[in-house]
Amino acid sequence: KINDCKESVRALMHMLQHNISSRDIITKKAIENAIVIVYALGGSTNAFLHILAIAHEAEAHLTMEEMGDIGSKVPILANMRPHGLYHMSDLSEIGGVPIVMKELLNHGFLHGDALTCTGKTVAENLELYPSLTDLTLRDQSVVRSVSDPFAEAGRHITVIKGSLAPESALLKLSGKKMDIFQGPAICFNGEQAAFRAIIQ
Repeated sequence: KINDCKESVRALMHMLQHNISSRDIITKKAIENAIVIVYALGGSTNAFLHILAIAHEAEAHLTMEEMGDIGSKVPILANMRPHGLYHMSDLSEIGGVPIVMKELLNHGFLHGDALTCTGKTVAENLELYPSLTDLTLRDQSVVRSVSDPFAEAGRHITVIKGSLAPESALLKLSGKKMDIFQGPAICFNGEQAAFRAIIQ
């Protein structure tokens, strides 16, 4: 954690010295990259809320439907909980998120020309990291390749709309193969009513 703090301060000082503002790096391309990474890691539906808020603040204008469209093309590469076997610490041991990013970049999923807080592009930063195929841990099964993913594209967070959710809702499949679900629906007029029903 101390090293993370030092690296964060170093990046912040670099940005100040080179007159790089947050608006320079939080662009539509950068936000689209974040969406791709969330999907490839099998990330949380909470990411939708945070990414939408960041996009709004950065005036990058992004809708939930656009996020869903971007993510629907991305396979899950990480064999990590809650849908897989491993944890983020296991990913860190084999090189961390940059290993996943480089695999995504090599297969055209990321905008390599997006500027980052280092003052370099995503592609330039990832030159420092090995490709997934270069890993010496041949038996590692934390991250899969794009050609052999943990789950194919369209099997993670899906944006759905319908009579029960006219403004849209999120469905998290986490790699499950469920094309259709039929069953009764219980509707609530607010979060508290739903919460009371769950705890009873």
